[in-house]
Amino acid sequence: MADATLRQTLFLSDVHLNDVNPQRQRRLVDFLEKFPDLERLYILGDLFDFWFGYKTVIFRYFFPILWQLYRLQQRGCKIIYVLGNHDFNLGPFFTETIPLRIVESGSTETIYGLNVFVIHGDGLDKGDRGYRLLRFFVRSRPVRRMFQWIHPDLGWMMARLLSRSSKKYTGWKNIDKEKAYVAFGRKKVDQGLDLCIIAHSHLPFFKQFCYTNRQAFVVNLGDWIDHCTFLLLTPGHGPQFFRYRDSDGTFESISPEKINREQSSHVD
Repeated sequence: MADATLRQTLFLSDVHLNDVNPQRQRRLVDFLEKFPDLERLYILGDLFDFWFGYKTVIFRYFFPILWQLYRLQQRGCKIIYVLGNHDFNLGPFFTETIPLRIVESGSTETIYGLNVFVIHGDGLDKGDRGYRLLRFFVRSRPVRRMFQWIHPDLGWMMARLLSRSSKKYTGWKNIDKEKAYVAFGRKKVDQGLDLCIIAHSHLPFFKQFCYTNRQAFVVNLGDWIDHCTFLLLTPGHGPQFFRYRDSDGTFESISPEKINREQSSHVD
């Protein structure tokens, strides 16, 4: 059972907040209220279905979660935001108003003595050329400049269309992505990492790899659309994977799938 009074680092991703499903935002805000003394919060991308960092404007739909993040930070929580494919341009609100630490791609972190690799994960499947081309287009300088100069209301409408296009293209390939992500994570832990955390596919998994002298884990955080899954780290303990049940505000523990691996010559 998760104890929100302990020193903890929390990982979540792929909430996809928007103006159509306000209950999703209320659920996340209520969930974060259960961790008033959280030490670190890692957001592994796509907190928003769309976010563009305008210089003077923020989207009013997101005020509840923005206020919650601000309150967490004021209590001393360190917030680390790994950019996703729906929120890759956070802008001055997240660098000046709520100055978070922003990670543009993958990063190796040391947390409670564990070596942890975090990444959103879009683009990891090298064979998915169609998506990689779409990703290049929406992140290109001309598209960014276009959003900078058009009215935010128009930018919001255009972004929703781009978001739908991305979902239609990538949704049916998520099963194939799991294979690619497990292979990617396994390579990371084979090299000596204790934990590899991936997001993006919306399909949660929690895999434990057993070596001769250690254990390592590969996790996909799932999402907060259908699964409401998250990962917790506490000092002196291994990773714990949970599902949040907003019906009663409790946490359901998810056990890892154990996979035995022969020890590689470059491990340990």
